[in-house]
Amino acid sequence: MRAYLSAPHACPYIEPETAATVLLEPDYKVDNALFSVLLNSGFRRNGKTIYRPHCRNCNACVSARIPASAYLPNRAQLRRYKKIRTSAPQWRPPVSNRNILNCIAAINRAHRRCHGPQRLRPLPGVYG
Repeated sequence: MRAYLSAPHACPYIEPETAATVLLEPDYKVDNALFSVLLNSGFRRNGKTIYRPHCRNCNACVSARIPASAYLPNRAQLRRYKKIRTSAPQWRPPVSNRNILNCIAAINRAHRRCHGPQRLRPLPGVYG
């Protein structure tokens, strides 16, 4: 398994600080046992990306694992849950707007001019 260190970027937790991120090889298959070890070592997961903050002069970012069975919501969270629970979702059909499709087509054309045909797939019937 390989790990990669990102370029320095603004810290998402502490405003003036600079951070870096350790990213695991995206195609590496992580089983449950290894994933548990990684979580206990401060790694996090977002979708298929497994990462952890890596800062030279700071270790303020601490991963916390809270077992769902041990979680107790506070009063504000309970109020919010009750408010959400009583509201019904409103389902609407998807909107297909020609202007939006034309904008997407223009973005795709500009991307192809700069980068070639890779990564973006054309929308059928939009390119002219």
